[in-house]
Order: sequence, then C-alpha cells, then structure tokens
Amino acid sequence: MALMVAVSGLGGLVSGKLFLKSVKQLAQAKKHIFAKSIRKSLQRRGVSNLVISGIISGLVVFTDFLVNIGSPGEILFDYLDRRDAKRKNGYFNGW
Repeated sequence: MALMVAVSGLGGLVSGKLFLKSVKQLAQAKKHIFAKSIRKSLQRRGVSNLVISGIISGLVVFTDFLVNIGSPGEILFDYLDRRDAKRKNGYFNGW
C-alpha cells in the first residue's frame, strides 16, 4: 500500500513538472511565432531590418513586463529561491 502511494506521488510530481515545462515551451513558441509574423509584416511594408529588430526587441521586453505584472508572486519566489539554502533548485528551502 505504501509503495502504491509513493509511486502515485512520484507520478504526480513528474507529470506536474512536465506540464509546467510544456507551458513554458508553449509560451516561448508563441513569442517566437509572434515576432516572426511582426517581422514579415514589417518587411512587406519596406521597413529596414535594423528598425524591425529594435521594434521586436521592444515588444518582447514589453510583453515580458506585462507577464511579470500579472504574476508578481513568481518574481518574489524566484528572488527568494536565489537566496535560500539550496540556490535555484525551484523550491524554497528557507534560510
């Protein structure tokens, strides 16, 4: 019985980690597709590549800023995780 509970707990942990990783990869893919579509539409209008790169960089920074405003707890957790007993392991281990 205890073995079944341990295995199911481990399975839940692994599936949770995989889900979070897939969400992050999906967000990165959406960001890449968005930047690519903006680049193509600006190139069709005759805007130079240097200006396009600046616009896309600004948009990426702006969208990251908006996402961070939407989830301030993640920023706080990352700050604490960088400074706890086991640094940058994804868990808060205390001081």
